Parts: sequence; C-alpha cells; structure tokens
Amino acid sequence: MKREKRQALIQGIRSMDDVGLLVVGDMDEAACFTLSKDRIRGSWNVGFGNEEILIVKQEIEAWYLATVDGTESRSLGFDHPGDTDNITKERLERIRPRRFGSRLDFMLALLDRASIQTGRQQNASLAYFLGRHPRRPGA
Repeated sequence: MKREKRQALIQGIRSMDDVGLLVVGDMDEAACFTLSKDRIRGSWNVGFGNEEILIVKQEIEAWYLATVDGTESRSLGFDHPGDTDNITKERLERIRPRRFGSRLDFMLALLDRASIQTGRQQNASLAYFLGRHPRRPGA
C-alpha cells in the first residue's frame, strides 16, 4: 500500500468516533520490542503512539494457522502442524499448498475458515492477546 493511501486510511480511522486503533506486528529480526515498534512507526510514518502498537513475540503468521482445525486444514490441502506456537514465516511457506499463488492468498483462505475459539485453544500468544483485547459488545 502506498504511503499516501496508508496515511489516508489511518486518518480516516482516527476521525471516527468510538473507534480505537491497534497495530499488531511481530518481532521479525528486531532485538527488542522497542525496535520493533520503531520499525512499524518508520514504515507507516503516521505517528503511532506506543499504546497503538502491540508486538507479538513470535511470528504473527502462527495465528492464522491456529484458527483452523485438522478438518479445515485438510479441506485447504495441508496437514495441520498441531503446535502453532513456533510457526515461522518460512515454515508457513513450506506448509502452504501450491494451489495458493502466494502466502497472502493462503492466509486469506485461512481467515475465511477461521475460528477464534480454535485459535485461542491452539496458540498461547493469540489466547493472551484475546484476553487482553476482548471485542467490545457490538464491535
């Protein structure tokens, strides 16, 4: 997404009443959470505050796999790895069935079949996140 479009998107969200903004990212190669937040601030360049950025210690791609069970994974053409707490981008790429042209296509297909309850049960960091940031009624 181009910088101008990102800035317009964030400004639009911030202009809405009763709407919060939370950017979720992972550590990637950063040595600490602060550097990860700085990387996000630099790439988006829209003045995110510390309270608007949440860094997941592990790779966030694990959350996508955690939200499907064995039946759903087989319907997508792969065997579920079971343990999703240590999934990396590289492992997700090895798991991705080739019928999905890209990792993004695969992740969108996972989201189509996602169950938050399944994800909460299969991934410790997703369960932690959902416990700290529950959905508001009506949201």
